[in-house]
Amino acid sequence: MKRATISVLSILLTAAAIAPAAQAAPKFSEENTLHDLRIEELDAREKQAVKFSEGETLQQLRLEELDERDA
Repeated sequence: MKRATISVLSILLTAAAIAPAAQAAPKFSEENTLHDLRIEELDAREKQAVKFSEGETLQQLRLEELDERDA
């Protein structure tokens, strides 16, 4: 009897721990699929990306930033 009580309590605690995560999952409608959300996120990231001028590399930008910090 004691083991059954402990088992029931552990199942209830596990369910209580999982419930908030399940509720936090994004809700998808038929018009707004997961694929569409991912594409929108990628578009937003591309817009925020650093634009390099011709011949400029990421390493050069980082070195310039470090030089500015040291100055």
